[in-house]
Amino acid sequence: MCFAMNKKEEINNSLEKNSNELSKNGVLFGLMELLKVKTILNYSDLRSTANWCRKNKVFIMKQGNKKYVNKWEFILSFHKQFIKHLKEKHDNWKEVFLGYMKGDLGNLLGSSKEEEKTTTSISYKPKNKGEASFLNKMKKI
Repeated sequence: MCFAMNKKEEINNSLEKNSNELSKNGVLFGLMELLKVKTILNYSDLRSTANWCRKNKVFIMKQGNKKYVNKWEFILSFHKQFIKHLKEKHDNWKEVFLGYMKGDLGNLLGSSKEEEKTTTSISYKPKNKGEASFLNKMKKI
């Protein structure tokens, strides 16, 4: 139990340290200006950016005449497909993702889940002589 808590604290501390490195302009108290999001998404209009945020369930908050999103909510939504891929490929997908965010590709290149072995059916009954001949040859290999 203590090991699991230390691991969670380590991941949270790593996320907190990286938050300062990931985005320096347009960020205030963990919030990112919608203009910065527009630039990252390579959109030309704020309406398209707002639609992307709504579609990906990123909350937009308005403060004065500016709009903001939560920086981490945006980052996780932006990388959602990549995170899904990492979950399928790696048991330690959180560590791999954090390494990716830091620029450390070591975890990304190795330690993937082993491919599932395919099972073969032994109870197949051939329907004609050609299939029976082929099956007999395969059994001898």
